Amino acid sequence: MVVMPSGSVPTIFAKSTTTYLEAKPHGIEFHFPDAGNMAAQINRILRGGEYPILGLPGYAPRLIVDVGANVGASSVFFALKYPDAAVHCFEPSAHNVAYIERNIVELPRITCHPFGLHDREQTLDLFLGASQSMQCSVVPSLETGQETERITLRRARPELERIGLGGGGAILKLDTEST
Repeated sequence: MVVMPSGSVPTIFAKSTTTYLEAKPHGIEFHFPDAGNMAAQINRILRGGEYPILGLPGYAPRLIVDVGANVGASSVFFALKYPDAAVHCFEPSAHNVAYIERNIVELPRITCHPFGLHDREQTLDLFLGASQSMQCSVVPSLETGQETERITLRRARPELERIGLGGGGAILKLDTEST
């Protein structure tokens, strides 16, 4: 295992790129690491291919929760599709959180929580993806590399209650790798 020294940038985050979304009232820049197949994955999410919107008449969630937000593509996608909803994204990787913070500057209804959710409080190693940041996991696998990042996980229930998930009218998107 290779623990990253403070301040160094892992290979999968070394290069950055930008895509542009056509959104009202003006376009939005979306930034992400230029590694592996990130561009294809990000564009699939932002164009609605990964999380298709159901055409339910009159449905408008008041809250959207994005657990495992990565660089914030699904948070931005849902925020643009449901302009009256509050969006809360949870992401434990500091490298990904830096991208989220850039990507949500023009969307004040999105709140980023820089930690992961779990059944207990703990700090542990996140194995960074072998070729891109969508492969990071607390469990080493063929898709992870040897580089790690120290992350914080908090108890899910109190955090989700704090943002009002129990009140109904919500979308919960889960995309995490854990034990």
